[in-house]
Amino acid sequence: MTAVNGAADVALVREHDRATRVLSFSDGDREQYIQARVTELALKDEAARRYEEMTTASVAADIGSRWRTSTELKLQPSADKLLGRILWKNSLVLLAGDPGTYKSFLALDWALCVRTGRNWSSNTRGKVHTSGQVVYLAGEGDAGIPKRITAWEKTHNDGADAGIEVFPSAVGLRARSAEAAALVEDIAAREPVLVVIDTLARYSIGLEENSVRDMSEFIAIADRIREQTGACVLIVHHNARGTGRERGSTSIRGAMDGLFILEKITDKDTAARGVYRVELTLDRLKDESSGGDPIAVELSTVDLGVDPDDGMPITSLARTPDTDPFSVPLVVEPLAVPTVESSVYTKLLWEIYLYAPSDNDGLGYTRSELRAHAVASPLAGKTNLGKKWSKFWADAIEKNHLIKPDPDKDTRAYIDTTLVENELGWTREEANAALRDRGEQVDG
Repeated sequence: MTAVNGAADVALVREHDRATRVLSFSDGDREQYIQARVTELALKDEAARRYEEMTTASVAADIGSRWRTSTELKLQPSADKLLGRILWKNSLVLLAGDPGTYKSFLALDWALCVRTGRNWSSNTRGKVHTSGQVVYLAGEGDAGIPKRITAWEKTHNDGADAGIEVFPSAVGLRARSAEAAALVEDIAAREPVLVVIDTLARYSIGLEENSVRDMSEFIAIADRIREQTGACVLIVHHNARGTGRERGSTSIRGAMDGLFILEKITDKDTAARGVYRVELTLDRLKDESSGGDPIAVELSTVDLGVDPDDGMPITSLARTPDTDPFSVPLVVEPLAVPTVESSVYTKLLWEIYLYAPSDNDGLGYTRSELRAHAVASPLAGKTNLGKKWSKFWADAIEKNHLIKPDPDKDTRAYIDTTLVENELGWTREEANAALRDRGEQVDG
């Protein structure tokens, strides 16, 4: 607004009055009215100018107070650990996985450990450093939550109540939402050290996951929860089908301080015993080294009694007691000849063990030669082993089941028969018998 003064402004007010039919004043009253309006507009303009000056000064002071020298930054305390080197206070963390990878079970496991102070692992990397209140936003409803909590309490807390706060309703965490604002305030009032949002899809209702703008709204609300509580905000999310990485806009990944990916590694033999395994991989962690060895988490069936209405058993899952996620074997198979029910990794390794058991005078075999034998396995069943080859190759190299003659080249390898036989219990006698069953000629 420009300053109101001079003949031009008086004329403007007069024109305004004519337009609004202020015509009944006497000449003296009319001039008095005009001068009053001019004064009013001038005062409004002066008030706006002074407000802008005050606001600018306040913002400038706030901006100025945020500067730090490198020396001051070094003296600031580092972020507080919450759970080992997995969860940190005042951070945003994403836990993503395909359907059936027990994402919610693991998130709830971490939450209950933090609430009760029970270590997640005997290893220091799973130690609870800060226990406190936990808020669990269960957007997919409360149908299975009570059983899961009870199973955990029975397995890890001597049956005692853990006492976490659960919000079993879905809310769209988006800008300009009174419901979202109220939920944030309610969470902050509970002073949690960990907030679990399960899942991103259920708390981004009305938002498009592939939209940078929409996901920025969701992230802004999650960040507001972090800022107002100082807690770790753990977001459970789904993977995009067949990609092995989280679904939606890359802005989600970019906003996270930590990102974990879950993959199911259970084979039917262990599932038949009520034991399930998932592989947890650290995809990225800001200011810390990422990657490293995957962590294998084992879940077991917990008996919770019988349903009084129909007499059927009530069960749930909880992390297997007395197991350390940092030492559970990633590949656990019965010590027997693989079958069509075995894991993909085992089937492919078995084929190489059958058809290329030597190091070929130290030269190894080309990647394509090994692949041709492996993916043609009669044990494939309905699985397209060719699509699994790249992951198998990387995993086998990492586990030293396959050795590259030239470590700098990824084109040739041979199987370490001694290591494989020691770890999986296979023998040449079993291999030769399997070859004969397939009609292959075997020496000796």
